[in-house]
Amino acid sequence: MKQLITLVCMMCLVFAGCSGSQSGNDELSLKIEGSQADAWINVMPGSRTTFFVTGSLSIRNYGDSTVNSIKIMKCLVSQGKDIIYDLIPDLKDSLGSLMSVESGQLKIGLFSSKGVELKNEFNTDKPVDLLIYLVSSKMTKQVFIPGVKITKVH
Repeated sequence: MKQLITLVCMMCLVFAGCSGSQSGNDELSLKIEGSQADAWINVMPGSRTTFFVTGSLSIRNYGDSTVNSIKIMKCLVSQGKDIIYDLIPDLKDSLGSLMSVESGQLKIGLFSSKGVELKNEFNTDKPVDLLIYLVSSKMTKQVFIPGVKITKVH
């Protein structure tokens, strides 16, 4: 009976060890070395009141191969614990092309969202936090940008 229990325990350890060996492989081999973001509200007379986010990311590829076609899968805009917006900003390199970073390279990516209508629960006097999800070839990387002040454009 002891041998059977020992055998079952060893098999559990082997299967558990094999299943956990892939953890972390779904994250892009990118390091965000700097980020800057702006949030602003268009309150110009004669136009809809809309909210925008723009900014830049300094992205270094520390992997062995080029990371192609990096996009923003989503950008969660929150105040406190409340997610106010789920945006999909456009991400381009400084020349306006799709974002790709070669191995060892540092590149600046510029992002901007389309304007969205202002929501009632949004406090325009408080800063927002951005949680950006980068994606390339089904692999992701999260970028957190806290305390982005909101500017009102008149």
